[in-house]
Amino acid sequence: MNERERTTARRPKEGLLSRLKLQAGYYIMILPAVLCFLLFNYAPMVGLYMGFTDYKPAKGIFGSRFIGLVHFRQFFSSIDFVRVFRNTLLYSVARIALVNLLAGIVFALLLYEIRSRTANKIYHTSMLLPSFLAWTVVSASLLILLHPDNGLLNALLRNLGMQPISWYREQQYWPAIILLSMTYKYAGMASIYFYSALLSIDTELFSAAKLDGANRLQQIRYISLPAMSRVFCITLIMQLGSVLSTSISPFYELTFNQPQLYDTTQVLGTYIYNGLGGGRYSFMTAVGLIQSVIGVILVLTANTIISRIDPDSAMF
Repeated sequence: MNERERTTARRPKEGLLSRLKLQAGYYIMILPAVLCFLLFNYAPMVGLYMGFTDYKPAKGIFGSRFIGLVHFRQFFSSIDFVRVFRNTLLYSVARIALVNLLAGIVFALLLYEIRSRTANKIYHTSMLLPSFLAWTVVSASLLILLHPDNGLLNALLRNLGMQPISWYREQQYWPAIILLSMTYKYAGMASIYFYSALLSIDTELFSAAKLDGANRLQQIRYISLPAMSRVFCITLIMQLGSVLSTSISPFYELTFNQPQLYDTTQVLGTYIYNGLGGGRYSFMTAVGLIQSVIGVILVLTANTIISRIDPDSAMF
């Protein structure tokens, strides 16, 4: 046994209290973040009990009568259930597939192909700017285009001798309008993750592929796309968790919450928001709980499937 081993053998094992004292500074630094996380993320979960009660504001959450799963059965048997879930799922799947994945990958590849640093920065900044615009601004811009009387599109239709369209009363146009607005606002931010993956590629791989006779499309297929596979999997897992919790802003602000458009634009978020405005607190708490549970199940399922296919691409 050498001198170092003898010294280690004589040193007593550090207990939990000793380690806490040794790293006290780090724990103090992280304490505010942990407290905020517990206060704003876990403490409000006590309110989930409201979904199992006939909540009366005068009696409080725990003073209200417990009714069990009545609200859950009522929601699943209501006429709104199919419409709201259908819209939420279709919009979420379209957003994930077209905006977060397809548009993100395409824009990242286009940015990577720009060799001029100045042009790259200009295009990158231009793509990111819409992400910082509030949906209110996007809604106002859309109103300039679609206003029934003074909108630019209706003015164009009149000049072409066509009948103007009352956009805010015709529900069949809004799925495309909402998805295009989401692409405009989110695609630039979605491309950042894929673009970062492309920047990590060794450029020697492209040089070697070029020497072997690979054209640009073949280089993208066999080098660029595989390099983005892990980011693709992580993005898919993270987005699946929000399948039923889409932001209400594009559906509420773009449409000005017009009841005529509910059949194609009302999602769970706007359904809960409108219900809370009507004082249905217990019922909407139950709906929100269903939304969260399904989101967790989808995340765990997607991660399990990906971990079996490629363990390195899974989140946990």
